[in-house]
Amino acid sequence: MTDPAVVERLDTAVSTMPTDAPEADGTLSRNSTTSPVATGPSGELTPSRP
Repeated sequence: MTDPAVVERLDTAVSTMPTDAPEADGTLSRNSTTSPVATGPSGELTPSRP
């Protein structure tokens, strides 16, 4: 049996991008979209940040 993976660190970032035009879904109106990103190292490899 292998040992469970241990998360030692998570890096986070949040990006807000404007939309081309205002958007609405009948309840909210918005003019941007927010995207959260979480990355973590895997052994000797660390993913690049966006």
